[in-house]
Amino acid sequence: MSTETPNNFSRVLRYFNTQYLFDIVIKKPLYPLFLVLLALMYIGYGYIAENTVRSLSAEGAELKELKAKYTTSFTELEKVKRQSNIADNINAFGLIESVTPPYKIVVPKK
Repeated sequence: MSTETPNNFSRVLRYFNTQYLFDIVIKKPLYPLFLVLLALMYIGYGYIAENTVRSLSAEGAELKELKAKYTTSFTELEKVKRQSNIADNINAFGLIESVTPPYKIVVPKK
């Protein structure tokens, strides 16, 4: 059991060896550059996703506000369209609501 520990420890130390890191970075520079590129893309994607969520939240709040405005406008329109309100409003112009129902005018054919 004691023989396994130095082997595992030496394997771990090999990754921290400066010569090994030098060989990876200088002799094979594409792999570390690829990892850096992936890290930058990951960070950029995080910023884009965060901005998208922020804009969706703002648009959701705006949508709620517009729905409330629509509901308020619709109820005000319903109040104005009532016959009693119309009758009250035309009294200001001196007009009177008709009490007799409308009738059809028939013109006889010649």
